[in-house]
Amino acid sequence: MFDYWEKLQNSKEEEVLEEIKKLHDKYFKLSEHSPVRNQIKNMIDMAQSRYHDLQIYRREEALAEKEGENSVIEIGQIDSVEYVPDYTKEEILTHLSRFYYDKKGPIKQEADEPAVRNQPEDTVKEREEKHNREKFETAYKELLDDIPVFNKKDNK
Repeated sequence: MFDYWEKLQNSKEEEVLEEIKKLHDKYFKLSEHSPVRNQIKNMIDMAQSRYHDLQIYRREEALAEKEGENSVIEIGQIDSVEYVPDYTKEEILTHLSRFYYDKKGPIKQEADEPAVRNQPEDTVKEREEKHNREKFETAYKELLDDIPVFNKKDNK
């Protein structure tokens, strides 16, 4: 079958048409129960397919000659500017961490300092600890002043 397919591919349109005629003659001379009849029917189908392809190719060539092969359709011009940002690794890391840090969504960027993230709000526990520390320092300030601290610069 592949040899026959190659033969059809290398044939011209008239040769393929003659091959179809010969195959039809052989097909109708055979009995209906002959196994060769199915093979010839497949060969006819292959030849008709090739003939159909050649006709389409011929029509396309005719249209190309009519319109001109090298004609190009002008659809207009587009002016564009490509902008490729040049981010440093630090900027990329900062923006990604800001995006994923807040649970409610990305953190709004401030106009003055875009790369600096505001510190998270103090939690209740931290505020209580800070308040207790200040309360302790005010209550026991005299005792704390008597304890020597090494490497401390005197403000006096």
